[in-house]
Amino acid sequence: MSAGAEERTRRKARGISQTTQGTKAKEKSSRAMNEASRDLLLGAGVYSIPEASRLTGISPSRLQRWLLGYEFTLRGEKRPSPSVFRGDLPVIADTPAMSFLDLQEARCIAEFRRRHVGWGALREGHAQGRKDFGTAHPFATGQFKTLGRRLMLDAASKRQDGALLDVARSQHSFRIVLAPYLRGLEFLNDRPILWFPLPGSKRVVLNPEREFGRPIVQKRGVPTSILTRAYRAEGSYERVARWYEVDLRSVRDAVRFEHALAA
Repeated sequence: MSAGAEERTRRKARGISQTTQGTKAKEKSSRAMNEASRDLLLGAGVYSIPEASRLTGISPSRLQRWLLGYEFTLRGEKRPSPSVFRGDLPVIADTPAMSFLDLQEARCIAEFRRRHVGWGALREGHAQGRKDFGTAHPFATGQFKTLGRRLMLDAASKRQDGALLDVARSQHSFRIVLAPYLRGLEFLNDRPILWFPLPGSKRVVLNPEREFGRPIVQKRGVPTSILTRAYRAEGSYERVARWYEVDLRSVRDAVRFEHALAA
């Protein structure tokens, strides 16, 4: 083989080696990203927008606007409306999702909106809360229960929001607004960790550490949707309880919970 041919062969081999190394590096990076995404999802809870809507009673379009922002037209000119809060989870294939903390943040915001509190005041309070509480989810913290009234009162004064002034004028009125949101929530170190959505029962729970935050029965961890489908098929609480090794009262509460969501 001539010297020129040998040199060409060596260059080709080097090129193949570099390409192989580059491919391996990309595969390693992709694996690392997938592992990071998996670690991010574990313990965070994952809810599609339709599922978050089903659980909270907030329409899908509102949840998506609060999470991503939107554009509106005023006098023929397009204007942006920024998101109300930044979600924990990445948007994958143009499909947003919400974490357990996002879900609780949205529930709290919804209570203020039911009292006709304006977006300017809500955004003002949220921004200040992020600074004061050191978290991206100030409305979902335990601190907001005790310190939130003063924070929102300041926001109402700055934005001249009469509805929020009425809400934050006294601790009693503030607690009334937060009561539906706080009902069934359990906190650890000022962070919501469990949500018991069925009034008067702790058999149904949303726990971001279990089943990606899906509604489950507390003791056995079976999703309420599965128990309800089985009950609809069989028409017998007792039979479903035996099949899934779940106590009878948990099956009844699971069905009651799913029926309440569908109502």
